[in-house]
Amino acid sequence: MRELIGTLAVAEHHCVMEATSNYGCCCTCYIRTVLPSVLPPKKQIKHFSRMMMSVTKTDEKDAYMIAMYGEKMNPPIYKMPSQATIRILTTEGFTYFDNAKQLSRFIGICPTYQQSRTSVNIREHINRNDDERLRSLLYIAFWTALRYNSRECYIRLKANEKPFKVALIAVTNKLVRPVLTITTINSIYRWICPG
Repeated sequence: MRELIGTLAVAEHHCVMEATSNYGCCCTCYIRTVLPSVLPPKKQIKHFSRMMMSVTKTDEKDAYMIAMYGEKMNPPIYKMPSQATIRILTTEGFTYFDNAKQLSRFIGICPTYQQSRTSVNIREHINRNDDERLRSLLYIAFWTALRYNSRECYIRLKANEKPFKVALIAVTNKLVRPVLTITTINSIYRWICPG
């Protein structure tokens, strides 16, 4: 991707992408720092393809239709929404929460299970109460954390044969704690590189 973008001129090219969950977010985060980017909702691309009487569904055809959408419709440049800012404002700087567990439950990454004698026994999973996009942003932060401050935690969990998703949620919950602390005490985060 870096090689391809390096051949494009900022004044002449825009990047138009289809929204594709976490992978799309990662691509958008990188590309928008180099080129003007457009990330239209999936339904807009779908309706545009129907309007153009497209009946074939392949990767090459999809790429062609997305490029044509950008050329014909001239959509506005994408601005990454700050979900973190929205959540800080709606909770008055996270002051609604007494601890990190409450914040994790609000975000929707708190482990939960359902059991009632022998009739109900749903295995443990996250509650998914809040906005899916916020969890997607935390998922991106998880990969960064693996390279730096949460790598040891992840390696320890995997060594104990924990499934990937369990390790992911554990590390993500660990990321929530400093966010709550820094926000509530109005401090600046300073990360010290180990070694």
